[in-house]
Amino acid sequence: MKLLRLALRNFKGVKDFTLNAQGGDVTIYGDNATGKSTQSDAFHWLLFGKDSEGRADFEIKTLTPAGEAIHGLDHTVETEFTLLGESVSLAKTYKEKWTKKRGSAQKQFTGHTTDHFINDVPVKKSEYDNFIKDIADEKVFRLLTDPAAFANLHWQDAREIVTVLGGSVSDDDIIASDDALAKLPSILGDHTMDELRKIIAARRAKINKELEQLPARIDEVQRGLPGAIDANPDMLAVNLADLQERRKAKEAERTRIETGGEIAEKSRRLAEIKTELLEMEHKSRISQVGAAEAERKALRTVQSDIDGVEREISRHEKDIEDSYASAEEIEAKLPGLREKWNSVDAEVFECSVVDTCPTCGQSLPADQVQEAREKALAGFNVNKADRLGVISADGKALAKKAKMLREEASVFEGKKTDAEKRLKSLQTKEVQLQKRIKKVEDAPPVQATLPPEYAKLAAERDALGMDIGQLRKGNTGALDKLAGETEVLDQEIAVVQSQIARIEQREQGEKRIDELKDRERDLAAEYERLEGELYLCEQFTRTKMAMVSDAINSRFELAEFKMFRELVNGGIEECCEITHKGVPWGSLNHGARTNVGLDIIRTLSQHYRFCPPIFIDNAEAVTKLIPMKAQVIRLVVSAEDKELRVAEANTEPTQGSLFKEVV
Repeated sequence: MKLLRLALRNFKGVKDFTLNAQGGDVTIYGDNATGKSTQSDAFHWLLFGKDSEGRADFEIKTLTPAGEAIHGLDHTVETEFTLLGESVSLAKTYKEKWTKKRGSAQKQFTGHTTDHFINDVPVKKSEYDNFIKDIADEKVFRLLTDPAAFANLHWQDAREIVTVLGGSVSDDDIIASDDALAKLPSILGDHTMDELRKIIAARRAKINKELEQLPARIDEVQRGLPGAIDANPDMLAVNLADLQERRKAKEAERTRIETGGEIAEKSRRLAEIKTELLEMEHKSRISQVGAAEAERKALRTVQSDIDGVEREISRHEKDIEDSYASAEEIEAKLPGLREKWNSVDAEVFECSVVDTCPTCGQSLPADQVQEAREKALAGFNVNKADRLGVISADGKALAKKAKMLREEASVFEGKKTDAEKRLKSLQTKEVQLQKRIKKVEDAPPVQATLPPEYAKLAAERDALGMDIGQLRKGNTGALDKLAGETEVLDQEIAVVQSQIARIEQREQGEKRIDELKDRERDLAAEYERLEGELYLCEQFTRTKMAMVSDAINSRFELAEFKMFRELVNGGIEECCEITHKGVPWGSLNHGARTNVGLDIIRTLSQHYRFCPPIFIDNAEAVTKLIPMKAQVIRLVVSAEDKELRVAEANTEPTQGSLFKEVV
């Protein structure tokens, strides 16, 4: 792509200027604020609607010294260039839009419009934009026309581009280049290198966290260990078994004393009698409950009647409320009818009869005028009486209806009073029935309903109870002695069991400590293994980046790319830093940055197969530019040039760019 001509009219303060480059390298001289950089801004705006720094909201209009835009000017940029041997012309005009609104005599400023032209033919913006897209992508165009554009990219975007330039390096090639990486494929398995790094990092973090917690857990178990006991666990077990056997013998002896002989026989007979008595009492109660069933049935009937009367009272209360509310609503309308009746009644007849002929203007006969007036008065009186009659009838009807509603409410109130009396009577009856039922249910078995043998068995029960009591009283001494001996054995058993429990607890604690220490050793070994695997991953990355860096840097003459950096902890971090002879881009002087940027453009142009014109701002700071296949337009500050001056370049690759003045 070669720029032939670039014309500006009223663009960013440049009133009228044409750059006739004719496809060759040129230098534009001018003092500060004479419009040098505006040439690059205009060219980018013409293509992409933005200035050379990528801003879409920059000021296009020509401004007054006070900073106000000068109205009524069209702002135009035109260009002509060759592309693949064919000449192409583009133009854009940015102008104000003035509209005369309805009811206004003057036009008002309402915005801006932009006209687009391709080869002098007006086109729509969408068609124009599609035409530009077919020429070049905006991001690529900026990378190929501004030496600083690539350095201003985010490092990840820049890294992605140069990685493509360096070509792909397979993992197999990287592993084959270093014998130390031979184990890596078996470690990788089906994972990618990034996945393996993440897996190792996650596992290391988890192990490290657990390793930090283990000493505290071991210390906690150690502090919870009971003191050591100077006793043989086996001997303690034998002693415990002997004590428990002796206690069992004491318990058997107590049972024999309590249940043996006459006491056992009498206790058995007493139990039989108690069972028989309970059965008799149960049958007696059943007969009593049956006697109360009639009362329960009557209670259910009364409760059902109470529910019905309560619902009836609720209906009457609702009817009363509705009747009074309707009456009050009707009565609220009566004052309005009275006011309306008084207003109509106060109306006075006003005669509007004309006493002259509307055609000739002569006075009409007096008898005709009087007749017309009397007729109008009669009509007025009839209309007034009719309206008063209607109002009066409406008022009477409403008053009658309100009276009926209030009478209806009184009837409902009477019904409600009757229902409340019935409710009170039913509630009294309900309470009486509930008392009678409870009295029956709480009453002891009626003697008359018990069988004759009940009293005989009850007497035998009481006699047996007294006999057993006397017999047990005679065994009290022997039982008390056994209880004391049993208590001593229980205390000895508790002591031995406590000693055995402490020994078991200490053994379990020591076993847990051994398990935690084994876990600590296993985790430390696994952590060390992961460290080794991580080192292989980092070594792989170093080797890969070295090979990729060599492949990338071989594509450039001046620019060198640092693709990774080593961290303080020994890890590897991806990056993309531009350097020249070891000096980072940010530390290079303007001239070095310009030539390194041109070197990058030269390689990118080969990659994208596109060479648009390159605008070099502040070119006076560069004594010698590297040779470029693309067209170069130098922008040079010259204090003596108060207006733009263009010089054609006579370039010799080995000597840099020499210029002779042509404009």
